[in-house]
Amino acid sequence: SQCSLCTAGTYQTGLGYSNCTLCPAGTYLTNFGMIDSINCTLCSAGTYGTGFGMLSKFNCTLCAAGKFQTGLGIFDTKNCVFCGHGKYQTGVGTFDCLMCMRGTYQTGL
Repeated sequence: SQCSLCTAGTYQTGLGYSNCTLCPAGTYLTNFGMIDSINCTLCSAGTYGTGFGMLSKFNCTLCAAGKFQTGLGIFDTKNCVFCGHGKYQTGVGTFDCLMCMRGTYQTGL
């Protein structure tokens, strides 16, 4: 029988292997037959990915409302942090916070 392509979420760098390697946490891979971990795409800012071998950007989890994170390829929810004093965020999956308008405030809690 013939050799099979590595499936989405996996890659194989060598010759003569019997399995493929999962993309690391914080990344995903949509294509088949990839040959290097560099083909794994980093989860974007405002998201994180805890699983290995994720198949699409939709497997990256959005940071919760009131939190943000600016990194790429983040694999832990603790990197999604609350906005600081005088800032807020009502959206999910964001990479920044908004400044409180005049006449308003936010304690950062």
